[in-house]
Amino acid sequence: MVFFKQKIGLLIVIILFAGCQSSNINDNNDKEYVNNNIQVSKSTKEIKTPAQWNAELGAGYLQQGQLERAMVKLRKSLRQNPKLGDAHHYMAELYRRLGEKKSADRHYRLALKYSSYSSPLHNNYGIFLCQNEQYDASVEQFLLAIKNPLYKHIAKTYENAGLCMLKKPDMLRAKEYFLLALQHNANQKRSLLEMLKIFYQNKQYELAKTYLERFEKVAYHTSESVWIAIQLADYFDQSEKLSSYKLLLQNKFPKSKEYTLWRQYKAQQEKLRQEQLQQLLQAKQEKKTVPVTKESNTLIEVEKSDYHFQPVLSVTPANSLE
Repeated sequence: MVFFKQKIGLLIVIILFAGCQSSNINDNNDKEYVNNNIQVSKSTKEIKTPAQWNAELGAGYLQQGQLERAMVKLRKSLRQNPKLGDAHHYMAELYRRLGEKKSADRHYRLALKYSSYSSPLHNNYGIFLCQNEQYDASVEQFLLAIKNPLYKHIAKTYENAGLCMLKKPDMLRAKEYFLLALQHNANQKRSLLEMLKIFYQNKQYELAKTYLERFEKVAYHTSESVWIAIQLADYFDQSEKLSSYKLLLQNKFPKSKEYTLWRQYKAQQEKLRQEQLQQLLQAKQEKKTVPVTKESNTLIEVEKSDYHFQPVLSVTPANSLE
């Protein structure tokens, strides 16, 4: 009981995706931006009503994954005070976990109605809307969340907006929001990864290389990022890096789709070599010269990501969204 009284307060959900966002970029190659946890901030020293205590206890149980106990406490809280915004917020998160979209949406709306301005609430509702393909409405909520200049998680909220635009898809707006995220936090891992992917897919290889270098300074590779690194090393004729990235892909991500692409590429190259050898042998037998085709240096381009969002809402303690 003391633990809950000290630790539970306003509910905040953000990435991790993670995610979504996070950052979960190297969490089993999950590309979502939110995770299934909830984040809470420290409570204030105000005197709390029984409804507030029950709401915070419900949030605590939700944080621990004890959904039945959370439901009991949150229902009790709303019976005690049907206009308690925090209780509606936590209940919305509970229903989201349970996959009851209509109930979740109703409680998000009630939370907005009965709460004072809350950046975490707008952010969380934006995540919910994006998960349910209401992309423009989702971004509206994210932008409301960052209106508060003192909000500590502006970079992550811009990143959420970018990830949502990738799902729409609207690449120009996604790029805009990722760049805004990086203006607020130059080491925002997921935004660096997404900018790397955008520039690579647009064949802007110099810019992609720049973002790859920035990404490598702050994050571990995913199978997708190392596959792009292989492409770039091959394009810039960086043989040592190419060998290193190949080993990394093979040893760390042997079950990834990117490793499958790499194996397909190697099989194609081997087939080409065999065909060339056959031509040489045939030419020798016929005593004539056959031109040898130069082995291709062009790898299979990485497929565009599905951009499904990372863990999907994560519950972490106190004032941190990491």
